[in-house]
Amino acid sequence: MVDLAGVVTLAYPDSTDSTRVRYLLDVDADNVADYRLNFGPADYVPPSEATRPNAGDEVTISGALMSHGEPPMVHVHTINGLLWFEPRDHGDGAHGGDGGGRGDGFGCGSDLTYVDMSGVVMSVMVFESVFLAVDYNNDGNAEYVIDFGDNVDPMNSVVPQVGETVDIVGGMLGCTAEGMDQEWVVVYEVNGEFYRMPGDTDGLDPILGSAVSENPNAVPVSHLVATNYPNPFNPTTTIDFSTPITGLVTMTVFDVLGRQVATLINDNLAAGSYTTSWNAAGLPSGMYMYRLTVNEQSIVNRMLLLK
Repeated sequence: MVDLAGVVTLAYPDSTDSTRVRYLLDVDADNVADYRLNFGPADYVPPSEATRPNAGDEVTISGALMSHGEPPMVHVHTINGLLWFEPRDHGDGAHGGDGGGRGDGFGCGSDLTYVDMSGVVMSVMVFESVFLAVDYNNDGNAEYVIDFGDNVDPMNSVVPQVGETVDIVGGMLGCTAEGMDQEWVVVYEVNGEFYRMPGDTDGLDPILGSAVSENPNAVPVSHLVATNYPNPFNPTTTIDFSTPITGLVTMTVFDVLGRQVATLINDNLAAGSYTTSWNAAGLPSGMYMYRLTVNEQSIVNRMLLLK
């Protein structure tokens, strides 16, 4: 958290889009920008009577400092004593916590670190779903998945298109999940435009589960299979899964940051088909991943709670 005072200058990084404005703050009167001020998307309306500054305005700012990039960015919480963004604290690296890892289920630690990168947007298949990614090395390969969350609006002008060159600020998980080659980055800013407050986990929340029962009507399979229905669901979903071999079966649930939030199954089961139901009553909407493992075989699927 920082408290700043200085003079505002404006920059327009996109000559074809006048709504893209970069707000800069000079705090030592040397006509050099010391900070970038992030006020959110052009159509954001604050909960107070605060207004965006004009070039030459003298302002006081409090906010969350992201100490990377040049100049470093500050997510504005107040301007001239008026509320702009409500401070959020969900425990990731922006607020001194470390709860940003993918958890033991993906073999990752718990630290989430800020990154500021540039590259060309690509699409990649991860967990049987299509994600946007960034080719950072300009070698035709995606090095980073850029995650906009499960409630992303594809019509949001901030969300980039495949083939576009972008600057991304986000929180990197510092690891890769099994079966994927890219690092995972939760997006905070695109091309200087606000997308998500650091620490805001809307759409990235955990879910709970319940016990497993045998499904006598399912057809035997030669490989691991798991599906849940309905999907999206509210508030209960059923997971049907089949294992072709006898062994230790585990089913664990992760949030989108990879933190293990529930163990639904941890038992020796015979080859066959089974059913388990989950009740998410009282939990917020969001996307979750469940991983089914039998001995050394595993699959990961996604499910969406919509209320």
